[in-house]
Amino acid sequence: MTIREQIDDIIGNMMEAQGVEDNVNLKKNDLFLELGSFQFIGFVVQLENHFDIEFEDEMLGLGSFNSIDDICDYIQSRKEQDE
Repeated sequence: MTIREQIDDIIGNMMEAQGVEDNVNLKKNDLFLELGSFQFIGFVVQLENHFDIEFEDEMLGLGSFNSIDDICDYIQSRKEQDE
């Protein structure tokens, strides 16, 4: 599974937990952009646990990422740094 597919699964699980249906009308990237600060931190914690990485403090703000692709790139770079 690619990093993107894994992140999509995590977002899908978040949507399911919140009672939001995963359908073609609701894109995961749109949901990501609508996360509140507490939801975003919860999302980051899930990503850190899943990918066994740690987000740098300056990357914990809502404005740090504009899309899921930005997060994919960041996770890839963190994984490469840890190797």
